[in-house]
Amino acid sequence: MKNSLILLLLFCSCAQALDFSGNAEYLYTSIEKKETLLNPGNLLSIPPNTHLGEIKTGFSAQTKYKITIDARARYDSMLEKSEGLLDQAYIILEPADYLKFKLGRQKIGFGVGYLWNPVNDLDIKKDAYNPEKYSQGIDVLRFTHDFTSFLDRPFSFNFEFIPPTETQEINNLQYARTGAQFYLLTNDIELGLLGSYKKNLNYSDNSLIGVYTSVDIGGMILGMEYAQANKPELVYFTNTGLTNKIGWETQAIVNLNRRITEKSFIMLEYFYNGFGYDETDFSNMLNLINSSYALYAPVALGTLNPGYLSKNYIFCTLSYDLTDNLGFSFSTLGNLDRPGGFVYPQFSWTKLKNTTISLEGISNISSDKQSEFSLSPYSSMLLLRTQYFF
Repeated sequence: MKNSLILLLLFCSCAQALDFSGNAEYLYTSIEKKETLLNPGNLLSIPPNTHLGEIKTGFSAQTKYKITIDARARYDSMLEKSEGLLDQAYIILEPADYLKFKLGRQKIGFGVGYLWNPVNDLDIKKDAYNPEKYSQGIDVLRFTHDFTSFLDRPFSFNFEFIPPTETQEINNLQYARTGAQFYLLTNDIELGLLGSYKKNLNYSDNSLIGVYTSVDIGGMILGMEYAQANKPELVYFTNTGLTNKIGWETQAIVNLNRRITEKSFIMLEYFYNGFGYDETDFSNMLNLINSSYALYAPVALGTLNPGYLSKNYIFCTLSYDLTDNLGFSFSTLGNLDRPGGFVYPQFSWTKLKNTTISLEGISNISSDKQSEFSLSPYSSMLLLRTQYFF
């Protein structure tokens, strides 16, 4: 709170260069729930419909320095909870044309992935159902040295310092997370080399080294990310309980995106996740839930993150402007190891000034009982979303 007040005071001091924008959103969701191993007899008490109201505001100001603050206030009927969220709050200092310091809550944005970013273990993971949905940043000090003026092409070095957040580690900076990136853009080819590290108190250290690239091939953008990482905080199931695995694994993506016509666009992305569950992991999880629901079901619900639980996934989204005021998009995510996934069609109407009204549907489909989609307590959802922009 103290840091937020300091940023607010700095923000107000340069308010003569103020930019303000935002939006208000109301989301109604009708839910078709289902009984699964994780939701026997609707034990999770999932309501048949929910209401979400949210107001997001963004402020930015610039004189000698730039300050940005993005915040949200929301009410969620499913959680029966009102809350305020500070998504971004940072200040940018530029002591020289080639030096930049960015301090506060922000997004790092490493990589070229759309849904998945194997090279980026600093930002919060994206929502598989809505990859472009706004999410909170992280508290970080970011340093950038720009070599563009020396090399006549975009080339920079970034260093990130993220203070520890765990209760037992928060007062000891040796448990901070750090990251670094070299970035180059040359002849329409984007290249990045990066790494991150965090010392942990209760288990082995997190480490990652990765590389990414993208290239424009006749109007089609080809992107790739490859990372080797050690993530000991991930939870796995044995035949007797829970464990963490120590060791390096591979994560990688390949994606293609192209504007087909002036009114249509397609994006396709494949993800390999070396940390994904194998058949033994899934069987152990199901057996432990059956043996002790109260002990293991909450853990399983926390790991059933669509698009991250297995080893091989594919995601595709297609958008098309039916008229000047009516758009259509269709997204689908597929688990290639255990047949299952979701489909997500959406119609958006923009006839009213500064207003978007969307009708959306999400259906989980699975033919394999060892899939996050078959275990999900949701069968389908119908969403009506209204957004007003100001």
